[in-house]
Amino acid sequence: KMAEKAHEGAFSEAEKAARAERRKIKEQHKKVVGWQEYALQRSSFVKFMMGHMEKAGCPVDPKEFFVVRHCAENVGGGFDAEASKQGGIVLCQNHIRDYEHAELTLTHELIHSFDHCRAYVDWSNCVHHACSEVRAANLSGE
Repeated sequence: KMAEKAHEGAFSEAEKAARAERRKIKEQHKKVVGWQEYALQRSSFVKFMMGHMEKAGCPVDPKEFFVVRHCAENVGGGFDAEASKQGGIVLCQNHIRDYEHAELTLTHELIHSFDHCRAYVDWSNCVHHACSEVRAANLSGE
């Protein structure tokens, strides 16, 4: 134990803070990935949207389609239209508060993905983008 204490003392406060921050980021990532996986298996909303993506001709591989990462923006997640033909969904591990928020974000972003697949949305067109946002907000239960 004395060796551990001596070893601990060798780290500066900045190094200790950096280690704690890395540990927090890893824990956030693991927690949000768990919520995402649970939603993919159990959420009727998420399963419904995934099924309709497939029916519309845009099946997705969850391992490639969903990404959990730290985000600079203050958002729960987002849809990336350029990630693949079907796009891709990001969950922001540092802004997702709980399972319900993760499920709502997944549902909202899956609606954008469905619109992208089915309606060939031009995301640079403000009218197209606004229409998809209104649909996603209304249909996701926001």
